[in-house]
Amino acid sequence: MIPYQIKKDIKVLLLEDNTADADLIVRHLTKSGLSFSSKTVESRKAFEEALDTFCPDIILSDYSLPAFDAGSAYKIIKDRELNIPFIIISGTIGEENAVMLIKEGVTDYVSKNNFSSLLQKITRGIKEAEELIEKEDLLQKLKTQTAALLIANQELEFQNAETEKRAVELLNANKELLAFNFISSHDLQEKNRKIQIFISIMMEKEMKTMTEDGKN
Repeated sequence: MIPYQIKKDIKVLLLEDNTADADLIVRHLTKSGLSFSSKTVESRKAFEEALDTFCPDIILSDYSLPAFDAGSAYKIIKDRELNIPFIIISGTIGEENAVMLIKEGVTDYVSKNNFSSLLQKITRGIKEAEELIEKEDLLQKLKTQTAALLIANQELEFQNAETEKRAVELLNANKELLAFNFISSHDLQEKNRKIQIFISIMMEKEMKTMTEDGKN
């Protein structure tokens, strides 16, 4: 299987109050060959503004900052329902806290003492985010198609009901026409029969005294 490769320049938002650590992360990503642009913030306000203006593809966050922390930052992501991979980079998080945050939905964590797996985890996070978007798009298309199908079915049911209604109306009209034809035919036959009877009587009783013109 061909390894997944990020197909675009990505935007990396760094939530980090230590300038040296932020520079170290940027240098490591550059050395790894990742094509990216980055922005570093260290407060809640700056973080929220960056979400609106920088629109990051991935977030790399220190676990604890003086006035902010990774848990609070990730809660903002969840509350906004943003599909942005969130990786914690810290030397003090502790495995128990890391596991707890991952259970809550954080993508992964990396120790500041070892960046060797960072690119791999960024790549995986971007891939999973893209796959989630594709699944959501597919689900939305399916919902749209299902709604259209339901409308089409309702229209078909309406048309079928109208067709059945028209068929019943036509059947009743045919019955009425047959009844009218029967009555009309019967009435005409009765008149013809009476005419024939009167002619027979005239021929029987008056034929001898009729002139030739009368007979004709």
